[in-house]
Amino acid sequence: MQHTVILKHLSEITGSPLRVFTLSPDGLWKESICYAKSAAPALSPPLAEWLREDISVPPLAAVDGTRYYAIIPLGSVRYLLGPVRLASALSVRRQFAVEGETQEDTVFLCDTAVFLQAVLLPWNLHTKKEMLPQELIASNCSDRSNIDV
Repeated sequence: MQHTVILKHLSEITGSPLRVFTLSPDGLWKESICYAKSAAPALSPPLAEWLREDISVPPLAAVDGTRYYAIIPLGSVRYLLGPVRLASALSVRRQFAVEGETQEDTVFLCDTAVFLQAVLLPWNLHTKKEMLPQELIASNCSDRSNIDV
């Protein structure tokens, strides 16, 4: 199975853009591909900065507490999935307030379990170890009740 097919599918099932960033020789993350049904919103400065952080497991973040993103770090490639609204909100530790960010009605509502599985599929394939949704939530959320999602 080709990566392209998987990435397009993850974008389709979440209703969210999936951007591919590659590490350039100068140490910067540059967007190389974007899978999306329609034009993806511009990447805000806080999200661009977050993308540059040292990451060991997929981090989740919320913009204005309603739109969620995930970074899937796979060596010299990082996937950014989002924005998406989740059917069951998560109390993620990483929160951003971004002025002029995409309006609520243009962001797809996705089942929370589907979003988490979309994040974990490429991660688990790459690491060849299974991370469970509960582990992803535990590493990103401050409220332990989110594990029930």
